[in-house]
Amino acid sequence: MNFIFKRTNASTLHVIRRRVYPRRMNLDTVLGSTRAETLVPMITSCLREAYAENAARFSEELGDNNMTFATCVIHNLRHLLEEALADEEGIRIERPDGTFQVIAGRAILHFYKGRLGTAEAIEIRFDQSRTKRALVRRNADQLQMHFDIDVDELAVIQSAPTNLVFVHAGDHVEGLRAVWVGAPVMSGVNGFQWLWHEQLYGQHDLSMSEQSSQVPEMPWVDEVELPELIIGLRERSQAEEDAAEAS
Repeated sequence: MNFIFKRTNASTLHVIRRRVYPRRMNLDTVLGSTRAETLVPMITSCLREAYAENAARFSEELGDNNMTFATCVIHNLRHLLEEALADEEGIRIERPDGTFQVIAGRAILHFYKGRLGTAEAIEIRFDQSRTKRALVRRNADQLQMHFDIDVDELAVIQSAPTNLVFVHAGDHVEGLRAVWVGAPVMSGVNGFQWLWHEQLYGQHDLSMSEQSSQVPEMPWVDEVELPELIIGLRERSQAEEDAAEAS
């Protein structure tokens, strides 16, 4: 079944043809207020530290650019989150196919770096990779499951999409600029969109960029296991040896 989502007021999301989706869907609803109150400050703190450290050591003279900055932020964030959440009960880290996920009860938390676009908005696309398309598809499947049966609002909340995406954005000048979290879904009518999303940090809006007709197969930098940097001494050639002896 394809769903058409329509915002009718500030607190209710309707699905045309079927029934009203639960009001006030947010992070507290999915994680539980106690766990959300614990995790949000920890995640935000890790993000701020990852951005601050990499902004402080950013050097164009050494070849740093937006890609190296993003790569280092993502790598450091994974390390910081793993350390910060190590002793949290009911939390575990998983790395399927080299990616990074935080499992919190029934929720699966994903972390993606958004792009600072125009008009003070953070942009993210979900058609860029198999990993993103798969998590959105799982959310859509969960959404369809409980609309196919007649259940009360509590049951719908308990079976709501559980693949949550934390979108963070910033740069080497100002560090972390904004953090959002939400549940992305996809329908045959409206394409990729947010079932719900809320801002955790900063002032920027969050937008979902138009999907491209050409879907790149190369995974984005925050969807792969980042390689270790191996540095070794290169053996000198005979010409270099001769030149060294002559000097």
